[in-house]
Amino acid sequence: MFVSVSVKAQMSEFSKIEVKYMTSFLRDTADVTSKRQEITVLRVGENKSIFKSEMKLVRDSLLNENEAQVKREVAMGQFTLRMPGNLPRVAFRPEVYRYGEKTTVYDQLSLDVYSFDAPNSLKWNITAEKKKIATYNCQKAVARYGNRDIIAWFTNEIPMDEGPYTFKGLPGLVVEVYDSKKHYHFSLISVRQWMKRMTPPLRNVIPATYEQFSKKRQEYRDDPTAYVSQNGIKVPAPTKELRDLARSNRQRDNNFLD
Repeated sequence: MFVSVSVKAQMSEFSKIEVKYMTSFLRDTADVTSKRQEITVLRVGENKSIFKSEMKLVRDSLLNENEAQVKREVAMGQFTLRMPGNLPRVAFRPEVYRYGEKTTVYDQLSLDVYSFDAPNSLKWNITAEKKKIATYNCQKAVARYGNRDIIAWFTNEIPMDEGPYTFKGLPGLVVEVYDSKKHYHFSLISVRQWMKRMTPPLRNVIPATYEQFSKKRQEYRDDPTAYVSQNGIKVPAPTKELRDLARSNRQRDNNFLD
């Protein structure tokens, strides 16, 4: 079952504010050399927000332009099959869309994109501790998120209950947020007024519960080549060595923020 194209009309909206964060995380919690860094972007509109990797924004823009070019060529009877070159690599893959009180996470396994409701609700405890981060006066809040202890610093100087990923719901913009082990760390880079259309991914999105997605992810990690084959992608039969290598590589991806 795929998402209806009619969702586009419901979810599309222009942002008013763009916030950029430096996002750092460990790919493998047992390997400190597996650290990745990437700029992520939060765009906030009247009743919606989008959070995703800046590289993914660039990648999506290139893919959309390629699709538009293909449509123009088909209309003129001059279609040439092509894929855009030099697509940027994306380190931080999840995307988060907030629509009113509903928060949806989009995540990818191989070529499949799944959507599911944010699995962990946050019950923030706002402390009396305060400090200045860059030019902002900030206050500390803590919460339990799955099996992580989360520390967030928010500022009332930007009165919106937004933040990176699903770390939202505080009485001011989240300027910095991280877990107690520093496996994930989001740190504010910039805030600016910015008008851009916000639309979630609509190509072949598979709606799921979080439990269904988690099960599929484990199947993918246990045997990536089998997962790809089962999902309609024809690949040559891998040798045992290649299958073991693919499984070992997937097992090193073990630091899931959800």
